[in-house]
Amino acid sequence: MTAKANCWEFMSCGREPGGSAANELGACPAATDESADGINGGHNGGRLCWAIAGTFCGGKVQGSQAAKRQSCLTCEFFERVTREEERSTAAPTEISGSQSRRLMIFALVCAAVFALYLALYRLLWPGAVNSGDEAISVATLIGSLAVAFYARAERGPGASSVVGFGYEALLALALSAMELRNIDPELISNQVSWTCVLIVFFPLIVPSSPRATVFASLLTASMSPLAYGLCVALGAPTASSTAVLLSRLIPQYICALCAFVPAMLLHRLFGQMKRARKLGSYELVAPLGQGGMGEVWRARHRMLVRPAAIKLIRPDGDRPEKMQVRFEREAQATATLQSPHTVQLYDFGIADDGAFYYVMELLRGIDLAQLVERFGPLPPERVIHLLIQACDSLDDAHRIGLVHRDIKPANIFVTKVGRSCDFVKVLDFGLVKLGKPADTTTTGQNTILGTPAYLAPEIATGEEDVDGRADVYALGCVAYCLLTGQPVFEANTPMEMAVAHVSSRPPPLSSRTDRPMPESLDQIVMNCLAKKPQDRPTAFQLAQKLKQAAVERAWTDERAQQWWTAHLPDMISGDRDVQQTHPIQRLVDPEQD
Repeated sequence: MTAKANCWEFMSCGREPGGSAANELGACPAATDESADGINGGHNGGRLCWAIAGTFCGGKVQGSQAAKRQSCLTCEFFERVTREEERSTAAPTEISGSQSRRLMIFALVCAAVFALYLALYRLLWPGAVNSGDEAISVATLIGSLAVAFYARAERGPGASSVVGFGYEALLALALSAMELRNIDPELISNQVSWTCVLIVFFPLIVPSSPRATVFASLLTASMSPLAYGLCVALGAPTASSTAVLLSRLIPQYICALCAFVPAMLLHRLFGQMKRARKLGSYELVAPLGQGGMGEVWRARHRMLVRPAAIKLIRPDGDRPEKMQVRFEREAQATATLQSPHTVQLYDFGIADDGAFYYVMELLRGIDLAQLVERFGPLPPERVIHLLIQACDSLDDAHRIGLVHRDIKPANIFVTKVGRSCDFVKVLDFGLVKLGKPADTTTTGQNTILGTPAYLAPEIATGEEDVDGRADVYALGCVAYCLLTGQPVFEANTPMEMAVAHVSSRPPPLSSRTDRPMPESLDQIVMNCLAKKPQDRPTAFQLAQKLKQAAVERAWTDERAQQWWTAHLPDMISGDRDVQQTHPIQRLVDPEQD
């Protein structure tokens, strides 16, 4: 059951847009609130209606939106929504989402079993199988393949449950018919039939609520008397007494009632998992990846329709309280960033198990590491276009004293925003550090943070007074990779790589690629890779130099649109369910590169 999102779905006030009372009383001001400072930020007007203007609170709630939101904690509507969410029997997404796949595999296994049964009896015991059993096996084989064909595509839990319960009844009818066609009319059975096994274990294939499971199990058990009646009508022997007949039919109904037990256990497990997945106002939906530092999940707001990505970071080490201080400071600082080219931070907090979590916007697109890996080096004009946007994000951070410290291709994401393709988002400010010596204590002593292939010399040598020009050096390494498809230095170990950044002169771009390279761009990248921070430009100065770089042909929105349409059409379609394609593991494990 899905919680209703609008007041009128509970209150039946008729004041929703187009409602029965909207003309007489006027539309609810909450339902039509689309202002930029509205509780929904101008989106999804009508959600959280009770928090706006005291619509159903008699106008008693006054003041800021935060005060109105706080009043919801004691609101009858809010409590009803919460109770309805708690009563939800839906399985977590990775369980219900794979239901179609489990059903497909089960149907294929059943089809293989019946095919093997037919083959063995045909080859080894040609006279042992009768035409009736053979016809039932062939029909069940065809039905199993049909179910597998239907379930091959990912279906919703509701559709999978209906098809699954129908398939369970079909199997029970076939198994019961094969068993009851050849019963001994005088023998009371003391054996467990295959139908009983099916009834007990099928809820594990297609989990559902206890009530639905018991109903489906009783329906499946009723296939045995139906099969018996059909067999008798077709000439099969009749049981000599009621006791003989009941010994063949009663066990199925007992098993159907017993199926309530695993269904209830699964139901409670699902409830525990769903409660465990609630982080503040967000609920975890499906895992996107994991690494050495934590996990990233697709999530959704429990009241709004906005999707999000949640990054969970597990505290490590002997001083989690120090890590908590650093986490809170960095999250608060990151939340102040205003550049449109910085991934938006919605929320942050600490879960019940002590894990730290960030709630970020969910992006659709590809990071620069995958972009180069899949499509090779980029043309200079496109590199300039991307770097200018990254500079905007970094300049915004540097102006308030923040240093990213882990700029690399995997942390620069290109996506589509509105009609603009190749829109850059700088990701993972998880290693961000305030560029002041006084703040270095919470980062840890003698610890080098960052990715070796993109490490500024001053970070590699462990200097404490690191400013934004360390990010500019890393961005120069990114530019080098985008233009040549190779890192600045090649090394066998992270230590060798760090030493190279400190002491080796980077080879010119023109020596690492056969493509024409504008001399001005080559010089700009080399300036970024200067060993001394004072010899490098700031992010703002770098953006200005890039804008003045001479290229034969500018990278325009039209060219970007054409490239995405040709190479990544799914990413610019209107389908909001398309998965993001960047390797999300890199968001949680910086050591991957």
